[in-house]
Amino acid sequence: MPQYPESRAIELPASFERIGDLVISPTTDLPFGKVLLVGHNECMIYERIIEEGYLLGIRAHFTFLKDHERRKPVFFDDKQLTLVIDRFQPEDLTEAERDNWRSFFMAGWMSVTLGIITIDDECV
Repeated sequence: MPQYPESRAIELPASFERIGDLVISPTTDLPFGKVLLVGHNECMIYERIIEEGYLLGIRAHFTFLKDHERRKPVFFDDKQLTLVIDRFQPEDLTEAERDNWRSFFMAGWMSVTLGIITIDDECV
């Protein structure tokens, strides 16, 4: 995107955010998985609820392993995983946010189960 001199800079409404040259509306846009170049680094941007669910799923699994003095990840059936999810899920989410949060909590939990995320990974 072209860089505009300060005299041509556009004032953004309060509901918008600028990340580099990208303008988003956090309340309506879902830029999940969008690659964004920030300086020399490529970053992925996510909806906050999705990222929180994913990271909490990872942390919850590692906490479970620690509390039960286990070294290997745990496989839960639907009923067991639902009990864990219901324990951690925030109460103030909309229906769409709740569905996204639950899905990504499960993805985080399963990332540990499958060995994709280990205790040494820095996102934990």
